[in-house]
Amino acid sequence: MSLADPGADVADALARYDNARRPRASRVQIWARRMGDIVHGDGLLATLRNALLQRLDVG
Repeated sequence: MSLADPGADVADALARYDNARRPRASRVQIWARRMGDIVHGDGLLATLRNALLQRLDVG
């Protein structure tokens, strides 16, 4: 059943959509926080980050 069907239950469809997207959205948010910690890190973290990025330089 799609929302185009006359008998479609919009609330049920939105609940199914939310259940399907929530796990991926959570993973994306966790990854973004971790990357933010790395990109904006200082001290030893910044030194390690910079060394790694130099090794990956393909320029």
